[in-house]
Amino acid sequence: MLNHEYDLLVERLNKRLGAEKTFFVFADTVAARSFKRHNESHGWLGVRFQSEKRGDPSQIIIHVRMLDEANVDQQEVLGVIGVNLLYGAFYYHEPETLISSL
Repeated sequence: MLNHEYDLLVERLNKRLGAEKTFFVFADTVAARSFKRHNESHGWLGVRFQSEKRGDPSQIIIHVRMLDEANVDQQEVLGVIGVNLLYGAFYYHEPETLISSL
């Protein structure tokens, strides 16, 4: 999904904005807890981003396992992790710092 979305973004915006902006895409796939079954809740979050204008993209993919019982709590946690992942991708260049920020 990241490959497809990133390629579309570059195809559509690179000529007009590539010299001025850096690009990123974010995607997630999550299996939340079911009301009928108590299945394991987990998912994948990923970001592909440029550190410099028209530079080669970097990519971060993480697996999350959610231990919260309520779907609302799972949504909140995913939101926090997603925001921190995007922030860390652009501002934390040491992997240990990025991981501890999540």
